[in-house]
Amino acid sequence: MSPALISPDGRWWWDGARWRSRLVEGELDLFWFTSSPDWFGRVALTGLIGLIPIIGTINLFGW
Repeated sequence: MSPALISPDGRWWWDGARWRSRLVEGELDLFWFTSSPDWFGRVALTGLIGLIPIIGTINLFGW
């Protein structure tokens, strides 16, 4: 039996390799990113990149 393509709560969809979030409707909470899988690793990596003198600053500004 194959897994469901949409999670029971409707927030995630299966792309064949991993669960991905769906479009969020309405306003987001202040800490919306904590509901994402692997959020801590992504935030930690972005923070570590931010410590690199020039490139980190450019990355944090979103360029």
